[in-house]
Amino acid sequence: MPCHNTDQSSNQPPPPTSPPLCLRILQLNLNKSEKAHVEFTNNIKREDWDIVLVQEPHMISKFNVLRTPTNYRPIFPENRGRNNSPVRSLIWVSTALDTSSWKIVNIPDTNDLTGIQLKGEYGTLTIFNIYNDCNNSDTENALNSFIRNHADLLRRDENSHMVWAGDFNRHHPMWDRDEDTRLFTARSQHTAGRIISMLADHDMVMPLPKEIPTLEHMRSKRLSRPDNVFCTAGLQEAITSCDVSVSMRLPCTDHFPITTKLSLRQKQSSSISSYNFRDTDWDIFKKKLQENLAKFPPPAEIETNADLNLTAANLTTAI
Repeated sequence: MPCHNTDQSSNQPPPPTSPPLCLRILQLNLNKSEKAHVEFTNNIKREDWDIVLVQEPHMISKFNVLRTPTNYRPIFPENRGRNNSPVRSLIWVSTALDTSSWKIVNIPDTNDLTGIQLKGEYGTLTIFNIYNDCNNSDTENALNSFIRNHADLLRRDENSHMVWAGDFNRHHPMWDRDEDTRLFTARSQHTAGRIISMLADHDMVMPLPKEIPTLEHMRSKRLSRPDNVFCTAGLQEAITSCDVSVSMRLPCTDHFPITTKLSLRQKQSSSISSYNFRDTDWDIFKKKLQENLAKFPPPAEIETNADLNLTAANLTTAI
């Protein structure tokens, strides 16, 4: 064989694998930093994280491009490209998850909200990735309205769950450290009160324990908790861990990654054996390719789409 398959049983279809026992979610604000975004995309592996929630990604403005890591599928805001506002929320979904087990939830008229709904034996789980502006309540208002207007999609029965995660940019003694009294201004308590009311209205709880900071200010080094995770009360028992990973912090961002794991099985995509092309004997490969190509008609000018498709199929078969 000119190429060596990394699967020892290359002549047999790979055995079915059981879905991981938990759903793994990673979230991080990249502070619009290109360095942080590139390092993040280069180090994220689909084997480690099923869902990645990104706030304030770096956008290549010249091309309006947002980089996506290998082996992940991007979910962008529905409003992306319709105005000049930056995209401040996106989701990456591991290609290890079967595409039939999840769908995009589009929230109109905002670049600060993205959503995905997963389904499994447990029911449905809708995850909202949120960037909430410091200076207005547009995002939380959009989220609240969307949930109320789509109750049939999001809250059909007791097996319908939700997670709200992201950068809420709100401070309150409910989640910040008690000693951080500098954060508890009258204005901050008023704005945080809107979020707290929404939590009560939609039966949400906070799995990330109080007083765990999610940000260290670049200059002052002061700690605070703008990022958070909330989930419907019925989902709390399924959360096996929810914590901050200081060791995973990236350069050029003052936010800490938050990791959440839930004991929910998610359908996996079919495993496909792959080849290790670095071990190819290219002399044998070229000889074998010539033999295979000789089985097909000789090269001819391609004049129609049918000719193009047939030629491409023959070449692929030969390779």
